[in-house]
Amino acid sequence: MNGTVHVAESVLPGHPDRLADAMAEKIVDAAVRIRPDSLVGVEVAVHRKSVYVTGRIGIAGPPLNERPDLLKLAYEAYDEAGYKGFWQITPEIRHDLDWKPVLGDERKIRCISDDQNIVVGHASGSAATGWLPAAAFAARKMRDALGRIRRRNFVKLGPDGKVLVRFVEQEGRYYWQSCNVAVMHAEGMQFEELYRIVLPGLKETARELDQALPGLAESWAIDKVRLNGAGDFSCGGPHGDNGLSGKKLVV
Repeated sequence: MNGTVHVAESVLPGHPDRLADAMAEKIVDAAVRIRPDSLVGVEVAVHRKSVYVTGRIGIAGPPLNERPDLLKLAYEAYDEAGYKGFWQITPEIRHDLDWKPVLGDERKIRCISDDQNIVVGHASGSAATGWLPAAAFAARKMRDALGRIRRRNFVKLGPDGKVLVRFVEQEGRYYWQSCNVAVMHAEGMQFEELYRIVLPGLKETARELDQALPGLAESWAIDKVRLNGAGDFSCGGPHGDNGLSGKKLVV
């Protein structure tokens, strides 16, 4: 089929990269709560139980005894991502941080100068998708649906997961080419049961997407879905792969 191909992915909070992002975000928030003009430049890596934090956390003003509680923040990040109960992970913090306070000229220019970034991204011209590109909008909706399914089946489905959508736009209508879904699951779970749990919610979301992206409801079909195409995904999250902050942050 000719037309414009749209592709995007979105991950669940328990994905290792997103878990690292969540930890980094919590460190920034904690430092800013101590002093609004604090300087934070950290990278976070997660693997198995280990959470590695490197970089600088500069609390503005004279040296203070108060510092972000990294272990507490790690516990919060893992808990909020779904690593609790049956999927419990007890994180361990390892860090190499520069705690030097922000003083002198460095403090004076905090209001006008900071780290450098190149921000890449684009908006679409449609309010129906919240000004997001069509594929990004659809991927996020499918991810949210997968997250709801997981929470309703939290003993069988784990916190880690990903959705990759691909469809073609032709004369204002959209046609599915594929929807790749990966979701962590309990050991010994059969694919038939996995399909029965996951597919109905995705089908319903495809129907809802039709309001913003007409054609996605009627072109949805079970043969467009590839669920855990790489095979068994009982070992997921930071035990299945390492994660690094910044890899899933695209504006």
